[in-house]
Amino acid sequence: MELDEFKQRIKEKVPEERGQSAGELGTYIRSRTVSSLQKIKRSMLFELIACGAFIAISIAIFIIYHISYVRVFCLLAIFLCCFLVAYLAALHRKISLYEKNMPAVREGLLQVIEIVETFTKLYFQFTMITLPIAFIFGLITGFLSLGGMKGFNWQKALFFYTCCFLFWSIIMYFFSKWYIRKLYGNYLAQLRDQIKDIENG
Repeated sequence: MELDEFKQRIKEKVPEERGQSAGELGTYIRSRTVSSLQKIKRSMLFELIACGAFIAISIAIFIIYHISYVRVFCLLAIFLCCFLVAYLAALHRKISLYEKNMPAVREGLLQVIEIVETFTKLYFQFTMITLPIAFIFGLITGFLSLGGMKGFNWQKALFFYTCCFLFWSIIMYFFSKWYIRKLYGNYLAQLRDQIKDIENG
């Protein structure tokens, strides 16, 4: 049964039955909230697993390759992934605690929306901050790899590298927006709709 039909049924009942149905409506909305939260938690688990795999790959590369700048890249990647893992794990725990001790529906929804909104903003900022870091490390890598080559045109190489990186940054900007919306934005929209349903009675 859809929520609009459920609400219509409440309006049609006598007062005694209406009170019982209002309680059913609260239970119904709560179950929808739990469903949305479980989907958000699944997205977080997916990213935790992806981060763990990336850390393992970075450690393997660090052990196999003994080139100094490659190892620096690996250490940077490991550090960034560990930071993200710690943050994701903390948010996952917060949502799990909320599910166990769910407060009043509206207040609880507002809390969860605030948590996930803050996370998605920080997530996007975190992704954008890594771009200039990668740019600088790319320059260092290029200098260490090609610095000894005779006749190498640094101006053309720098221009080409900068243009490619700007193009890549634009792609990452739109991809990050899409990726975050895909994993979290749709569920946030569902939670906001549930707030409206509660406020509209």
